[in-house]
Amino acid sequence: LHVLVQSLFAFIEHRRMKTRTKPCSYTKTIGFTISAYQEDPSYLRECLNSVKSLQYPSELLRIIMVIDGNSDDDRYMMDMFREVFADQDPGFFVWKNNYHSFYFVGK
Repeated sequence: LHVLVQSLFAFIEHRRMKTRTKPCSYTKTIGFTISAYQEDPSYLRECLNSVKSLQYPSELLRIIMVIDGNSDDDRYMMDMFREVFADQDPGFFVWKNNYHSFYFVGK
């Protein structure tokens, strides 16, 4: 009896949620932040391609990729980002000195 009642309520909730679905108006700007630290290149490319293939107007998407690395070995991630989003004229900023290399002087 319990399973039957639970199934009935699940069915009712499912139908209620289905009727509430509104189509997307595509009027809001949305942003994504992708954080990466020494990522596997194939995994990172898959992630970037997934974001690029979203069914949303590209002029309303803001995509920021943060690379948490300070060595030249980490440049491949920035190059991959620029390659995947080349048709959208991506900008980038490289901050060479980050807080990981900042030393505080104590009392």
